[in-house]
Amino acid sequence: MSCDKFEKLFIQESEDELLNHIQTCETCNLEYKKMLVTEKIIKESKPYFAAKKRSKVFVNIAASLALVVVTSTVFLNNSYTTKIAYDESVSTAAFPVDEYGLVDIQ
Repeated sequence: MSCDKFEKLFIQESEDELLNHIQTCETCNLEYKKMLVTEKIIKESKPYFAAKKRSKVFVNIAASLALVVVTSTVFLNNSYTTKIAYDESVSTAAFPVDEYGLVDIQ
């Protein structure tokens, strides 16, 4: 026997009405058992996904901290960076300049 009431009862009606129908209809009883198995699988896999999400957050935090450390080391340690002081002209940096002080491109 084919019955298509399971979805309607599951979504729209109360649980008591669904259970009463399941006791009398073999097709809906089979669908209900499949639904229980699916629910069990989802509940069993939930801790795995929660742990995976926590580990992803941990990796993001560690990567952010590493980026902050590397960036601050590079910018705060003057021996690794080259600077042209504000009072130096571009010509002292070995670039040819015109009479206005702009880089001269020939």
